[in-house]
Amino acid sequence: MKKRLLFLLSSIALSMTAATASDWEEESGMPHRAPAIASPPGPEQAPPPLSVKAGSETAFLQGSASTIRTRIPSYQTLAAQSAARVAELQRIDAEATPFLASAVTDQIVQPAVFRAFLEKNHPGTVLSAASAQDLVLAKGRWDDSSKPLRAYGLSFQSIKTKQLEDYSLSNCKVLILDCAGEIPRAAVQKVRDFVGNGGYLISTDWALQNVIERAFPGFVQWSGDKTDGVITDAFVIEADPSLLKGFSGRRFTWKLDRQSQCVRILNPSRVHIIARSSRLAHQDSQYRVLPDQIQAGALALEFEFGRGKVLHLVGHFDNCSNSFRPYLLPDPAPGAGVSLRQGLAGNFIMEALSKAKAPAH
Repeated sequence: MKKRLLFLLSSIALSMTAATASDWEEESGMPHRAPAIASPPGPEQAPPPLSVKAGSETAFLQGSASTIRTRIPSYQTLAAQSAARVAELQRIDAEATPFLASAVTDQIVQPAVFRAFLEKNHPGTVLSAASAQDLVLAKGRWDDSSKPLRAYGLSFQSIKTKQLEDYSLSNCKVLILDCAGEIPRAAVQKVRDFVGNGGYLISTDWALQNVIERAFPGFVQWSGDKTDGVITDAFVIEADPSLLKGFSGRRFTWKLDRQSQCVRILNPSRVHIIARSSRLAHQDSQYRVLPDQIQAGALALEFEFGRGKVLHLVGHFDNCSNSFRPYLLPDPAPGAGVSLRQGLAGNFIMEALSKAKAPAH
């Protein structure tokens, strides 16, 4: 009798928990865009459930989300490690070293170049017209995204990470979480709901472990490996053309900071790798045992969650230069002026300001 009573009570508790889930939890009937290739993903590509085990660090999270704009790049639907795939990766990796040897680095890039980049690639957009509340920067200890934002001529609101818990994001369209992303635990749910409701999120470096893997479990996590402070190669795998405005070609350089956190892709069917480093991939402690080695060495990645998007950068958004030479850019992209990492972030912000609706809270 007692066992039956306990069972009934637990069932009632579960039903009450489901009833109080976040208000942006999507209905199962929401439309989904078909993958670019019709072949169904294998079992290893099935998205893991977003629920978490009781007692885990993220067990306090509420709300689940299914993407409503699923875009599975063609490379993710190929047979893992096929002969053609291996040959392609070998070619990409072999060309990385000679490319780095001939690449141009360390250029003085004035703020006018950043402003010109946005004006050229987003004509007709009045940058100063955007409200400062549309773009919120939670400034971290190590990265300083305020520098490129000011150079771009963008209005923004800067807060400390510890203020995020009590700061209203009701009018925010894009949120930037600087490295190290040390936000209060209560703010983790807030970030999750912000993206689920349609917000755009940019995270850099250590915000990977401190925010992204906690707010969105099952997508990506810190692999346990860290980088040296070097200029590495960056190869664009496949990206939405809107993110690559202003760039031509597929090979670039990318400034990594000392002890940047490397990424482990947990859900390749939902995580879109934008750019990858061959050198960084070969330093991955699990490179040889990954089901698809293109997943190693990610520098920039994007995934959709609910009605919003997340862009994560390995390394920083700022110039990564010292205070004595503030305009020194170690990894300028030929023809673009700004670096690939800064251009991706800038284009992502412009997409957010033009398309994203301010989440309702």
